[in-house]
Amino acid sequence: MKKTEITLVIITSILFILRFIWGVPVNLMLRVSLTILSVFYLWTGFFLFNKLSFRHVHIKQAFKGIDAFKIASGIGMGVVYSVSLISIMYAINIYSGMNFMLGFSLFCLLTSLSFYAVYYFINHKSFAYVRQFFIRSIILITICASLLSISVDKRLDILYGEYPEFIQAYKNHNNNPEDSIAAEKLKEERSKFR
Repeated sequence: MKKTEITLVIITSILFILRFIWGVPVNLMLRVSLTILSVFYLWTGFFLFNKLSFRHVHIKQAFKGIDAFKIASGIGMGVVYSVSLISIMYAINIYSGMNFMLGFSLFCLLTSLSFYAVYYFINHKSFAYVRQFFIRSIILITICASLLSISVDKRLDILYGEYPEFIQAYKNHNNNPEDSIAAEKLKEERSKFR
């Protein structure tokens, strides 16, 4: 599980950097990579954070020492990381609801980080277990906060500066969301770089 996570994180990080160097042509690969990493955390959070693999499912001894806290935190943090990655994908692709998603992800990450900090101060023996959440959460908080701190207009200029028609179509649709013609124009412009 850990090797799979590291591989997916490296691929996604490289694509994230390439997105800012090469621009829109990398969008599809980055979107796929973020989605795969998100699904990975969603479905394997319990196994990953408790250092188990799928082959341990039928081995009773493998679950020894895994209490309700580790079960809940493994599943819960898998969901939080999954939602955070999807919100990053929304922000990069300029989808509606992106700022809400980023804000919600930040709230979930900060809340869980605070919870684990308190839990660590209560139970010092848990450091090895909760440390893995600190590292991942701080990285995702940094990315989400950075994206949220950049205005949508600035994000459009940075990410889609070479597509002024898309920027204008997005602004027109954003100013008048009920206009079906503006929505259709945005859809048409977005399809040019899918």
